Amino acid sequence: MKEALKLLGGIAAAALLVRLHLKEKKRAGSLRGYGESLLGIRESGMERLEYLDQLRFLAAILVVLVHGMEGAAGKLAESQAASSDSSFPALWYFLTGLSGVGLCCNLLFVMISGALLLPFRQESPGNFYRKRFGKVVIPLVLYYFFYLRRSGLFSMNPESVLSAVKTVISGPMELVPHFWLVYVLVGLYVAVPFLRYLVKELPCQMAAAMAAVVLFGTGIRCGLYLAGTGFGFDSFLFSWTGIFLFGYVLAVLPEGKWERWMIAGGIVSAAVIFWMFCFREDGAAAAANDSPFMILTAGAVFLLFRKGEKKRRLKGKASFGRRLIQIGSRYSYSILLIHWFMLFVVAENHLHLGPDLFGGRFVLAGMMIQVLAALAFSLLFAVIFDQTAVKLALWIWEKIWEGLGRIRAAFQPPIP
Repeated sequence: MKEALKLLGGIAAAALLVRLHLKEKKRAGSLRGYGESLLGIRESGMERLEYLDQLRFLAAILVVLVHGMEGAAGKLAESQAASSDSSFPALWYFLTGLSGVGLCCNLLFVMISGALLLPFRQESPGNFYRKRFGKVVIPLVLYYFFYLRRSGLFSMNPESVLSAVKTVISGPMELVPHFWLVYVLVGLYVAVPFLRYLVKELPCQMAAAMAAVVLFGTGIRCGLYLAGTGFGFDSFLFSWTGIFLFGYVLAVLPEGKWERWMIAGGIVSAAVIFWMFCFREDGAAAAANDSPFMILTAGAVFLLFRKGEKKRRLKGKASFGRRLIQIGSRYSYSILLIHWFMLFVVAENHLHLGPDLFGGRFVLAGMMIQVLAALAFSLLFAVIFDQTAVKLALWIWEKIWEGLGRIRAAFQPPIP
């Protein structure tokens, strides 16, 4: 009986998906238009800040690359320990330091979100939460369920579903350590409808002052940490909220000499991060995430892409490179969610693609093949999964929201 119900449910879901995609094809007007809509391809004349697409694409690549470099550096460290040699090879320093600098990808995701979401628009909190829940939380839950299913921790019965929901609410576990960033973003999104009103009338001079306070506060805290002292005068500006606002400031401030100083500071900070990750055991605690070094590094990358926006903007149809960036940007969030599985389970464990693919002398080549394979598999899986499971869940979510709207309207008194 259960198997028959599962079969009927699967047939109904498949039929509904076919119907949804046929409707989308009809709206697109042609098969090509439907395919471009599915992949997120747009013509260059459309109103959109393309540098944010490029930054999002870069951040998705860096996420996979950083985890690949960390894995390769770990393999080198294991080999060195097995040989009883206390010195590390130059490649270990290169991979370790570069992976530290690459962690600016986490801040880029937060800054991009701030730049996109904080500019003021007339939107009720309920409508904003509905959209964010659909775009962020529903995919998170489904991808989390996928990881749990693949690990044998989830099955289609009430007890297992309830346990999985509790796991998702509890936050990331060892199975999905990279999900921590998504939970940070969701927490930031809660404040967006109200932060918009706070920054609506914020003059550029005050916005720049706020960014300076973020850097000053995180700098003081980091300096005291390096000196072995705690910092009791903390503020929400010295955390991910400050970085969120920092991204907004970088996007709205007019061009000026301050950009050169920010980029120069970012270059110096990247060098400091590289050194700290290589030569300090607490390098990640001192220089990663909400440290001033990482904020400056991510800010410099952000500005370099913003400054090059006009130079990269072309007329006419999008080139292959631009189309690839648009596709990568469209599915960057899903790549962030699934890359861990593709990098370590599919590429490394199943296909045996990894740092030791060509032997100890060619660790870098093996790692790059692993990363490229993980990126390709992540994108392919993201397109398929998002256009099936996620699409179906979003349709259900929208129908539930519409139903709640009708119920609310039915109980409202008529307007005289």
